[in-house]
Amino acid sequence: MTSLWSMALAVSSVLLVNGVAALGVLQPLEWMSYDARVRLFNADKPAPHDIAVVLIDEASLQYMNRDAGRWPWPRSVHADLLDFLARGKPRAVVFDMLFVENQRDVMSTATIHAHDQRLIDTTRQTGFAYHAMQFLTERPDDNHETAQSQRSVNHLLAAQLPTAFTERWSVQRHLRVEAAHPPGITSSEYNAFELPIDGLWQAARGVGVVRAEP
Repeated sequence: MTSLWSMALAVSSVLLVNGVAALGVLQPLEWMSYDARVRLFNADKPAPHDIAVVLIDEASLQYMNRDAGRWPWPRSVHADLLDFLARGKPRAVVFDMLFVENQRDVMSTATIHAHDQRLIDTTRQTGFAYHAMQFLTERPDDNHETAQSQRSVNHLLAAQLPTAFTERWSVQRHLRVEAAHPPGITSSEYNAFELPIDGLWQAARGVGVVRAEP
């Protein structure tokens, strides 16, 4: 009887904790606990003096509104930042910001927008900028419900990274190629990607993935 009560108590406790967690009640406590743990275990580890973080926050948006307008700012603003940082001779400037789409100007007939070109040129000239890319998981729409259609869509979406990209940098290909995985081995769920705009990744010192599950 005692073992039955113990089992019932254990199951009830698990269900109660899971239910409370599902409601999000424990999330603020987890954040507080995480903050405390970070402070405790890093109290004797001073922040490195050779790393600086440049934040774009609400104060930045308000300050730049007169000159750059609303967010997103023209790409030339980021080029100006690279020019300024170049005075300090940094080893690297790493963007945690995606430039995966070209700026558009309905009044211009240029192949590439002047602001985009300015960022590309400055990235190449300074020689220390790392830009961002991401791997994605594209899902089939409602018209592709069967397993066979699922595989077809995955192969269709799993476009390979440009050869020039993989030849320049050592990048493990995370995109799904089902035939390459024997039965029982789970392949990555990534089947698509976004690179910096054409010209920018070629000019960059390197490219980093800013969104990927382990």
